[in-house]
Amino acid sequence: MDVSLENLFLVDYLTGAHAKLRKVFGDVHLENRSTGIRLFLITFLSIHSNLSAWIMLYKLGLFIQAQVILRTVLESYADLVNLSKDEHYADILQYSVAKKQLNSITQLRDNHNASILSDSEKATSFRSIVNDCEAKGIKGISVKGKFERAGLAEYYVSVYSHWSSFVHNDYTGTLFDCHKTDCSLVSIPHYKSIDHNMNFAQMIIVAEVLKDSASLMVTNVGEYDISAYEMFTADCNAIIAHLTEVYPKIQRKNTSKRPD
Repeated sequence: MDVSLENLFLVDYLTGAHAKLRKVFGDVHLENRSTGIRLFLITFLSIHSNLSAWIMLYKLGLFIQAQVILRTVLESYADLVNLSKDEHYADILQYSVAKKQLNSITQLRDNHNASILSDSEKATSFRSIVNDCEAKGIKGISVKGKFERAGLAEYYVSVYSHWSSFVHNDYTGTLFDCHKTDCSLVSIPHYKSIDHNMNFAQMIIVAEVLKDSASLMVTNVGEYDISAYEMFTADCNAIIAHLTEVYPKIQRKNTSKRPD
């Protein structure tokens, strides 16, 4: 099976399904929402804005860059699942973000002796959120904790931490399972070849996130175009059914001749 052609075929179908979301949720607005629902909607928008970028990069053949974008999508998806399951998660998420931003502002102030930063409107807002949350006994959450809380530990173990290695230029992430410096994986010519099987794995995850995040929107927000949603889910089901059929036929490249 020519996996590269299979990938191109599938990404076109994903593009069509993704485009239907504008019609499905076109009338949803942020105004007059509770904090939890506002965060839920913002997180959903973040997921699908990044999925648009993933599709564009994938079509251009920039697969490594697409992996980095998908890393961001998966973390946002873990947040979306947690927001839908736990009404208190909105406070945890706000605290984690505010604490991180306040720490960054403090470091800027200390490193550049710019006291004005500590008095900025943003700093005041972040400090207020942090103080309120700490008074309630709310604590932050790690990235791994987000995935575990959402019941998505397999995403973190199998893909998120791996792609994080690429983002941070981690040696082990670059070399995959190669442990010798003379491994062919580090040779320049190797990067002329593309592992379309790994790219196929990205496709499976995108199809799952695309369908499941929309389902969470329907359940938690409840405002959507029913006919458009039915067409969208039909597209997603067809893609996932095809992926399920094709996946057993996909084999990773033979690495038996590579030193390990």
